[in-house]
Amino acid sequence: MAIAKGTRLAHYEVMALLGMGGMGEVYLARDTRLDRKVALKLISEEFMRDTSRLHRFEQEAKVASALNHPNIITVYEIGHTEDQHFIAIEYVEGETLRKRINAGQLPLRDALDIAKQIAAALAAAHDANIVHRDIKPENIMVRPDGLVKVLDFGLAKQTERRAGADANAETSSNLKTDPGTVMGTPHYMSPEQARGVDVDARTDIFSLGAVLFEMVTRRTPFEGETGSDLIAEILKTEPPPIDRFVSGAPAELQQIITQAMRKRRELRYQSAREMVIALKAIKHELKYRSSEFEPRTPLPRTETDAQTAEFATQVFDQPTRSQRTAIETKITPPVARAFSRPAIRWGLGIVALAAILAVGGYFFRAKPMLSGRDTILLADFVNQTGDPVFDGTLKQALSVQLGQSPHLNLLPAERVRETLKLMSRSPEERITREIGREICLRRNLKALLIGTITKLDGNYSVTLEALNSQTGETLTSAYAEADGRGQVLKALGKATRELREELGESLVTIRKFDVPIEQATTSSLEALKDFSAGVELRGKGEVLRAISLFKSAVEKDDRFALACLQLGVSYRDLRQVATGNKYLEQAYLLRDRVSERERLEITATYFRHITGEWDKRLEASMLLTQTYPQDARAFHLHGNTYLIAGQYEKAAAAYREALRLDADYELSRSNLALALIKMGDPDKAAEALAQSPSRNAEFSSIHNRLYLIAFLRQDEAGMRQQIAWFAGKRDEYQIAEFEAWTHAYSGRLARAVEYFQEAANRADAAGLVAEKVRILGNKANTLALFGSLGPARDEARRALALLEANHLDARDLLPTAIQPLEAQPLGWTFALCGDEVAARALAEKLVDQIPHDTVNRHLWQPAIRATLELWRDNPSDAIQLLQPASEYESTGFFGVIWLRGQALLKMKKGPEAAAEFHKILDHRGWNVFSPIWPMAHLGLARAAAISGDLASARKAYGDLFVLWKDADPDLPLLLEAKREFAKLR
Repeated sequence: MAIAKGTRLAHYEVMALLGMGGMGEVYLARDTRLDRKVALKLISEEFMRDTSRLHRFEQEAKVASALNHPNIITVYEIGHTEDQHFIAIEYVEGETLRKRINAGQLPLRDALDIAKQIAAALAAAHDANIVHRDIKPENIMVRPDGLVKVLDFGLAKQTERRAGADANAETSSNLKTDPGTVMGTPHYMSPEQARGVDVDARTDIFSLGAVLFEMVTRRTPFEGETGSDLIAEILKTEPPPIDRFVSGAPAELQQIITQAMRKRRELRYQSAREMVIALKAIKHELKYRSSEFEPRTPLPRTETDAQTAEFATQVFDQPTRSQRTAIETKITPPVARAFSRPAIRWGLGIVALAAILAVGGYFFRAKPMLSGRDTILLADFVNQTGDPVFDGTLKQALSVQLGQSPHLNLLPAERVRETLKLMSRSPEERITREIGREICLRRNLKALLIGTITKLDGNYSVTLEALNSQTGETLTSAYAEADGRGQVLKALGKATRELREELGESLVTIRKFDVPIEQATTSSLEALKDFSAGVELRGKGEVLRAISLFKSAVEKDDRFALACLQLGVSYRDLRQVATGNKYLEQAYLLRDRVSERERLEITATYFRHITGEWDKRLEASMLLTQTYPQDARAFHLHGNTYLIAGQYEKAAAAYREALRLDADYELSRSNLALALIKMGDPDKAAEALAQSPSRNAEFSSIHNRLYLIAFLRQDEAGMRQQIAWFAGKRDEYQIAEFEAWTHAYSGRLARAVEYFQEAANRADAAGLVAEKVRILGNKANTLALFGSLGPARDEARRALALLEANHLDARDLLPTAIQPLEAQPLGWTFALCGDEVAARALAEKLVDQIPHDTVNRHLWQPAIRATLELWRDNPSDAIQLLQPASEYESTGFFGVIWLRGQALLKMKKGPEAAAEFHKILDHRGWNVFSPIWPMAHLGLARAAAISGDLASARKAYGDLFVLWKDADPDLPLLLEAKREFAKLR
């Protein structure tokens, strides 16, 4: 029985009946406490006494309430009165995906966007160990603004995660269902659901594939006259190709659907996140080509439900057709039902066109617009209020707000300073209208943006004006008023949104990328002023002064995410890794308070430096480039991701794109050179460095690249030139470490040890304790590799004691930037020395400290454990342990390849061992300095001797002797090689 309007259930006031479903009724209600609309789902009286039904009702609320994601419906409360059980949920204005599909062909971009949002919701649910099990168009709501909501977790069930399982391994645990029980909706069931067996997160991926198929083709992938026929189809047949039903369907789309709907779940996407990435990639790929297509056979439109009735009934429990008709009659005016949505669109379109024509074409006047490839200059705000808190503050806030836009590109502050120098002006000079136009002309920029704030009778007005930099004429302007000082940022945000639209940006991206300024930055003008000044100082290289201002900003607002990010990277710039990581973690926790650009950057930084998960870093940096394809910094960060992962060609491509967008981006240029070096082409690396328009040589990274090139060319004068450049600089310890590696490579162990110690002393003098420990660890590891085990063990113990005394962990010892500096784990050093107890203890400590780190899991752990097995004379076990490292060998850690070669030598497998040593020799660029590279000649000689190829063995020994012609005469490894060579004669 329906509840009358105005009835109170707890603190909810019933406003209208929305619909009826199999388990009860749904009402539109008002939350009287928070004054908001909610949907109240009430369980019907006949089911109140049904324990299983009541349990399902409560389960739906509990499961959904555990989830917090913008694409998942929010459950506010589960409650009851004396005679009613209810769930209060978010009220969604919109229509079901079923209605969207039935209404006609979905544009491809809309279908992909909807599927991507569903996949994102599933990823969040799977992270919480929840599998939906009933993904279908009826359970998907689409709001007018395009936001998707996944509903009806009535069939969802929580998984039980295995102890010690990866928190992000969605598919690691199965759902237990009573044998033979089929859960879900037949047309969208996975094969495992159809069989009534255990399901996991990949079940939802299959169902999403079926939904995507239907969005594209307007038919379900499987058909059957009966339920049994349908299940047989799901189990036995593959979905038909989509181009059978639509013309012009992209091949990439077919690949996504095919992989999502594999019969064997291990062949599907293994996580919803993988599908999100695939959907984002195809959206980006299709952005610049025609991507719409037509149905081959038009399908008849089916009867559609009223919007609010669908929200209530289709979302929760499927009503009967008669129930739907009854509901429509109650809540939908007959006149409204008489008009279809297309008819309304046509009518409104005609009215709008008539209105435009009536005003004489005024709105058709030519107005220059900016394209996505245009760059604009942001001038300093004109502050006419006399309040110094606005100086620099509003410019920084505007920069962050405009930076959200994928459509607009701002000239970076460092390029502004460089241009001012070329103009013989101070880099600190304010950018006025006149100076700004001159910068635009020199840089060939299309527009100059000027902001002004004024005060009148306690109110503030904010004006933004975009000028044509060539003529000085106004392109467009925007204006907003603030009722007081505390409302200025909101007013600036309003004006910015208006300006973005006027400059030609689509409403879609404006709505999508429009985090309010006070959320993206801070609501405290004082904190924002400190932050703005800190950004300015850091850009000039005054990192210590910048840190004090960033800390002041965080003290004024401890939820200021961007200030935490700047503190983190600034401390890491000073090699104070532990302190920097603390702030990076804080920024990550606050990442939902920033714009999309900063959120992705914070996320990528977190997975690079805090967890060390390369795959997640790649996901974030890839999305950054796809979302902001004109942002040079996005491609630079993406290149860094590929570089640390050993994917050098992709890294070089990303850096080249960054340089195409910003030819003066010297960090990208130096990293491009490093990628080319690692690809084995130092000449092209030298060319890349020589192409710098500004010939700016103030970056230490450029000079250590030049040292590498000179080292590869055996250019002693060139190496000395770079050593001289580092003299007296903060990074001088780096070049001392380079010299240490140079001597180690040539077998001059005694000299290498001296330079390692010198580098450690210089790092210590600069206050870089973590760098000192890292260098001493490399010193110990080098001794161990050359067979000087006693001294190696002693050095390793000293480094370990220093590490523990300074409360450092493994993350502190990783190189702080992308540079050719080694970071060998002390556990491997102890393993090389045969100290199993110390090696295993440190290996376990690494697991505790950096459990998800890709380097640790796939390189360091296998190397430590395989080395111990070699000491035990278990070479086959060592090879087995080294398997996870195969995919990551190109990262430059030659140790895992070298160990595999040593194991094969022990097994007397000469050709197989030779292949491993050749792999090292063929890729010297992977690790230019590594002493393992010359040692690989010795391994190759021994492999040839085992195979009976004495000529090849003699040649390999000879190559080693040439490389080590100036080596220490008492070097243990060299003496062994000479004895072995003598026996070949």
